Amino acid sequence: MRLTFFQYVVLTALTAQIVSAAELSASRAARDNTIIKTAAETSHSTLRADEASPSNSDNISDILARALRADTVELRSSNGIASFDEALGIPKCSSEGTSCDTGDLVNGRGPVYPEPNYPNTLGLDCIDGTSGGPSDESVDRIIVSSESGGYLEEEDSAIINATVNCWADGYENDYVYFYYASDEADNADWNFIERIQCTGGGQQTLTTSYTLPKGSNQAVRVSIRHMENDMTNDGDKCGLGPFTDNDDVAFTVAAASTESPTSSLEPTVSPSTPRPTPQPTPEPTRVQTLSPTESPFVLFSYGESLVTDNNLDIEISDGLTAKIIARAGSRVNLANGGQSSRAYHMYMDGAGVTPLRDGGYVYVSNSEDYNGKAGVHGLYFSNDGQITDYKTLLYGTTWNCGGGLSPWNTWISCEEHDRGQCWQVDPEPSSPNHNSPMVTLLGGDGGNYESVAVDNTNENKPIFFTTEDNSSGELRRFEADGNGWDALHVGGRTTYLEFLDGSTFQWTTSLSAGQRSASNYYPNSEGIAYHNSTLYFVSKVTRRLYILNLTDKTYTSERTGSSWVGQGSFNSQPDQIIGNDMDKRQYIYFTEDGGNAPGVHVRDREGKYYTMVRAVPGGRYAGDETVGLAFSPDRKKFYFGFQDAGVLMEVTRDDGHKFN
Repeated sequence: MRLTFFQYVVLTALTAQIVSAAELSASRAARDNTIIKTAAETSHSTLRADEASPSNSDNISDILARALRADTVELRSSNGIASFDEALGIPKCSSEGTSCDTGDLVNGRGPVYPEPNYPNTLGLDCIDGTSGGPSDESVDRIIVSSESGGYLEEEDSAIINATVNCWADGYENDYVYFYYASDEADNADWNFIERIQCTGGGQQTLTTSYTLPKGSNQAVRVSIRHMENDMTNDGDKCGLGPFTDNDDVAFTVAAASTESPTSSLEPTVSPSTPRPTPQPTPEPTRVQTLSPTESPFVLFSYGESLVTDNNLDIEISDGLTAKIIARAGSRVNLANGGQSSRAYHMYMDGAGVTPLRDGGYVYVSNSEDYNGKAGVHGLYFSNDGQITDYKTLLYGTTWNCGGGLSPWNTWISCEEHDRGQCWQVDPEPSSPNHNSPMVTLLGGDGGNYESVAVDNTNENKPIFFTTEDNSSGELRRFEADGNGWDALHVGGRTTYLEFLDGSTFQWTTSLSAGQRSASNYYPNSEGIAYHNSTLYFVSKVTRRLYILNLTDKTYTSERTGSSWVGQGSFNSQPDQIIGNDMDKRQYIYFTEDGGNAPGVHVRDREGKYYTMVRAVPGGRYAGDETVGLAFSPDRKKFYFGFQDAGVLMEVTRDDGHKFN
């Protein structure tokens, strides 16, 4: 049981005569001696080594304060990475830059979950709480960056990303407070920015922003407090409870300039992004027409000419433009000028789009977080494609990776762990099942499930196909007994894919036969799509696309990206796939996991591959993976994201027509 705030105060008072605030632990005392000795040895002031000794009659905190104010050898940081500043007692970035990152310098809390150089607050004026352990509250990392992408500069907007650990059993009472100071002095005047409630237990990143004031040396403070035990308010610069952690970072700010800095990072969400700069490649010959349906590649060809958008750090097919519409850890900008009530989810992954009864639509996106922090979230759009809301549709699951859409416009979200399940989620607000996600029958006893496709030819008996990301993960076929929500929860029959000799296959009731077939032919299957009696799915380990003719039960396979057209390449693992315009051009869109320039690639009906958009080779998205492919219902907007970077992008055609 946790101590109340008043119990903590009484306990602290009773022990104050035994352990001083400056000697919270033996490790803290050792650190004090080191700082005092270093300050005395390197100082150009009149503070002598014997005066700095803790063995004299002075109080150790008085000596420490004098030592910290003595002249010390300046410890400058590399650009954007903070170093511990002995004089200030906190991490500091001494050089002007686009960002300042504490890294691991504030990881942990006080002596409980040992934090380097704790308490890491200016003037040592905030003491960390000493109750609990590693699973309790802590501030673990602080990053301050320019919102414009240029240098941190006076009167410009700055973003604060704070990685914190929230108590799993009481996160609803954990709040993170953000403050800034226009100077780094011990008596700095701290200004309150915002208070954000933790959205779950465990480690998470919370984001806020503010305008940098005048002053070349500035600081930011992040304080996490458990409000049952902390009686402070927004204006209190220090949390006082037994589970509180207060951490600061100082950084150098450039003087305000009359010209806007050159942007080197991606911009924030805005109505549009600057037109990308073409690469020095020949301009393709094309015939302009007002009809996008006459023939493939009339208005543009995927990958024929890739142009570089330096702001977004992507290369995109000429004729397309992208913009960022959401960032993990930040609130979503809404069409009405406001922001969403919660930050966009971390580790976005599989996604789909379903129409709504009011004429709008929702982009449904998985969160591939761990230990019960994953789930499904919905980004809601009006009928003209403007963002109107963002909310959580499923929470408390683990490693929600891929999924698929049902014929009745629900989202099926699959967990990827040993006992994972596939959940049915209804994003329609007026539906009776909207707030009641349920485990389906698709996953049986559980597994590392990935993606779902459906054959709805017989509406009374739809067939669902489910892949499993395991070296012996069988492809499952579930034939439902009806149509609608209940069809995935009652009845049905499951069989498994088994490859036979001569490029033929069958559906077997033997799970072990399905597992052997997966191990021998299609290990670690991922994305899957169905169209017109044909099933497409990929094995990421073999990097192959399998094409199953469900009528005559034959199959073919090919290496993804083997027949290439235009610029770009598809050399890393295929992941999710979706189909679009399957009746005419049979386009299949692929995400890519890893590599120097992960992208979104397209396969046409003739088996040729193209790059639609990809990361700049060796840029900020190198080693990332593309996720979340989906089209708006009118096919005029295309959505995709980079998972690790946490950015969701919207792509449109420059001529305003539908894709394909």
